[in-house]
Amino acid sequence: MNEWLQREGEPTKWYVRFERYRLLGVARSMDAAFRQSTAEERAAKGSKGPQKEVPAQANRHWYAAAEKWQWKARAEAWDRHEQLLESARIEAERAEARRLARENAAKHREQLIQAMSNPLLRAAASFKPEEASLAEMQKLFDTILNQSRLEFEPEPVRRLDVTTGGKGLPPGTFVLSVQSLIQLMNLGYMPEEFGNLFDRVIEEMSNDGSNLTP
Repeated sequence: MNEWLQREGEPTKWYVRFERYRLLGVARSMDAAFRQSTAEERAAKGSKGPQKEVPAQANRHWYAAAEKWQWKARAEAWDRHEQLLESARIEAERAEARRLARENAAKHREQLIQAMSNPLLRAAASFKPEEASLAEMQKLFDTILNQSRLEFEPEPVRRLDVTTGGKGLPPGTFVLSVQSLIQLMNLGYMPEEFGNLFDRVIEEMSNDGSNLTP
């Protein structure tokens, strides 16, 4: 049961006054509740003629009722309830902001990878891997890896190594996550086309002595 609700045997008049006290918030005071409640009660009576000034301090009857009906504890229970609701609201807003950020980032990654992969897609489609330069492939792979880390962190990313296959060329290893290879396939690459593209990069590596390490 919510502690701030009216209790059995609690006079309605005093419960209404407690409500004034509770709704003042964490900065509440007995005197402030007394002044507000007294002014409202006088206004409700519609008395004519000059009104007496509202006393600045609560009288002993207020303090007695507050102690009997545990105003302070009940008001603090309300404060905690409100704080929990506010925390939940803030967390929901943050979760929505994170969701939108992930959604926007995913769209950005897709556009970025698509734009960078166009030259490689043309090379694969025409079966002319020589049209795909080492710089273009390295830039694309680096981008996919970096964007995948942003998307899948802190989850561990499994690795798949594609090596020279014993062709006698200088060692060169592409380290791609499984997700990255799936992304390449979704962009239009077929597994059999990887070999031509990798052979082209390995050949360029053997010519200039570079080492590709994403």
